Order: sequence, then C-alpha cells, then structure tokens
Amino acid sequence: MFAVSTDDLSEGRGDVYVALGLAKELSHRGWGVALWPMSRWGDDMPEQTTVVIAMVESFVPGLVPTGAARIAWVRNWTSTWMDLPYLQAFDAVWASSTRSAAALAERYHGEVAVVPIATDTALFRPGTGEPTRSVVLTANHWGSGRDLDEVVPLLAQEFDVTWYGQGAETPGTAGADSGSPLRLGAVPFFELPAIYSDALVVLDDLIPQAKAYGSQNSRLFESIASGAVVVTNTADGLDDLGLGEVPSYRDGAELVSIVRGLAENRAETAALQQRLAGVVTNRHSFAVRADEVEPLLETAVARAAGRDRTDDFLLAWAARERWEAIAQATSSRINHEALQTSLWEAHDLRGRLEAAGSELDDQRAAVSGLESRLVEAETAVQSERQQLEAYRSSRLHRAADRAQAVVRRARAAARRLRRR
Repeated sequence: MFAVSTDDLSEGRGDVYVALGLAKELSHRGWGVALWPMSRWGDDMPEQTTVVIAMVESFVPGLVPTGAARIAWVRNWTSTWMDLPYLQAFDAVWASSTRSAAALAERYHGEVAVVPIATDTALFRPGTGEPTRSVVLTANHWGSGRDLDEVVPLLAQEFDVTWYGQGAETPGTAGADSGSPLRLGAVPFFELPAIYSDALVVLDDLIPQAKAYGSQNSRLFESIASGAVVVTNTADGLDDLGLGEVPSYRDGAELVSIVRGLAENRAETAALQQRLAGVVTNRHSFAVRADEVEPLLETAVARAAGRDRTDDFLLAWAARERWEAIAQATSSRINHEALQTSLWEAHDLRGRLEAAGSELDDQRAAVSGLESRLVEAETAVQSERQQLEAYRSSRLHRAADRAQAVVRRARAAARRLRRR
C-alpha cells in the first residue's frame, strides 16, 4: 500500500506518479498494490496489507494492520522527515540521495537505504522526429518562488521558452523577442512524454529543500528517457546517479551560455543525450528499481514481525489527531481556494468589462470621426452645387450656350454642302 497525497492524477502531485511507477513493476513481480490517499488516512487500512510505503511526511503509520511493515520513502523534505517524532515507528527508511541518507542516519536508529526516484521507460521514450522546441520546463508553483523565476526571463531574451506547470497559467506575448516564456499552465502527466521528446533542452530546478540534499527530481530521469538534455540548478547528487555529465547552472548568465552551447553544437548534444539515456535505461528505470527494492521489502517485513508494539495505541491516537488536523486544513484550504477563485473570476470579469468599455469608446470615437467626415463631404457637395448654379446663371454660361448653338449650325451647314 502506497500512502500518497492523492489518487487523483489530475492534481499534479509527484508522489503519486512515483508510487504508480514502482507499483506497476512490483505488480509484475507478484505483489498486490494499491494507493492509500490522504482522504482515507483517518480510516483503518485493510487487514491484508503487508507493507505500507509512506510517500509523504505527513502520514502517521498508526492505523496500519498489526504486523504490516512500515517504510518511509524520503524523496525530498529531508529535514522535515528527520524531525518527525514518529520516525522510529518505521521499519525501514529509504532516501533518494546519498546526502539525504547520511542526514537521516543521524536520527533514525536503523539502516537507511538509498533508493533514488526512477522513471517508466515504456512511457517516457524518445520521439520519432527532430525536436521543434528549443527550451521546455514543466515546473509547478505551490505557493513559493523557484530559481527558474529568476533565470528564465534572461534565457527567454535569446531562446523560445515554453513553460508548463501548475501556477504557470499567465498567458502573454512570448518568444525570444519579448523576453518572456510562453506559459501554458498545467498539462496531464501522460502528455509529458510528448512534450519532453519535442524539446532540445528541458530545464529543471530543485526546490531548496531538495537541493540542500542533492535529491534530484523525477523530471531529470523522465526528460532524459524521452530524448532531451536536462539542464538543472545543482550538480549535487548527479555523480552518485551516474549522471555527472548533466549540465548544471548557478545563475542566468551561466544558463544562457550552457543552452547556447547545446543549441549550436547539435552533434555533441546528441551524443551527450545518448550517453545519459543509456545510464537512465540501465540504472534508473522502475523495472530496475523494483528489482533493487524487493529485498528491502522482505527485510522490512521481517523486521516488522519482531517490532515492539507497546506504543502502537499512541501511534494510532496520533494518526487520528493528524487526520483531523488535515481534514480541517483541507476544509479551510477548499474554502480559501473557492474564495480566491471567486475573487479571480470577479477580477477577470472586471478586466473584461473595462476592456469592452475601452473598445466601445474606441468605436464611438470612430463613429464620431466618420460623422465629421460625412458632414464635411455634404458641405463640399453643397458648395459645388452652389457654384454650378451660379455658373449656369452667369453671362459667361449664356455666351457659351450661344457659341455652342453657332457651332452646331455651322456643322449642319457643312454636312449639307458635302452632300451636294
């Protein structure tokens, strides 16, 4: 059982995609697998559960069946995991990086295994054509800024940058001439392989909590497996993964220089990508990861069988208390989000009304201009009519009429003479 934040794949939560990737491969090896989303954390877990893997630090393993192994998979937020008062209640702790494992080992009484994130190489694989996008990033905003916010505007002055992700919905003029990325908002997880395979470069940035421990993102493995070159904001942890050749940047100027070099030297870039893809395929697919963790699962099950259960009732109480706190926070968040949505809709409507009013003013000004031109044209026509009437009543006009009559008579006389 994977304890995850949600089982709704449309929410864009990374823990559930990692859980599903490993679950798929474990199911191929005979394990029954299921998700246990936050909405059910206040319930007793099914009795047939043998192992529960906590994917987020807020899960308290107090309502799991007696004898079920409890595993904490620390993918990021290492410092938060280290400070959990119930960290010792887990039968095993996995860390996604060597530095994270070393830090956790100072607090956890048992052995900490290094279990990096991986990728589904059947889902994330190269496309069939040449990439049509220069730079792509798929970073979400969960209420705080990212390194990308500082460096992307500089990169966008030279390259076309496309930004997908939660909180990146603000559209606008984009492209190398505008100095702004094209922001397209969140996309479904299963559209990411096509997005990555259509990019020459995928930008990544670890959030500060992950960067501090070199805990690399799923995006690193997924992008490389899809045929792109990843440029990330820290080299920490890459050597341990066999991906030391992945370019990393410290500031905007360095990022621009790296991307420029990748774009201008396509043959070298392609060779780099092939080397990195080989490492991901051979070392960081979920199939490989499932082979690596199966012995760890068996070890955790054996350890759980000999666990001291004296404090289990306290852990169950803590789990229910945590669930009530989560439920209240969730309710407050939903109400807050509903209010924010209403305010945004009102703001959007006001903006649309102001735009419509401005357009109406422009149309009225245009109509007024046309009316002025019509009055000027009518005045000009009236003036010409008056001039024509004055000419018709003048002696010059009468003389011209007599002259025309004389000419007509002369022409008639000339025709008669020719006939004779």
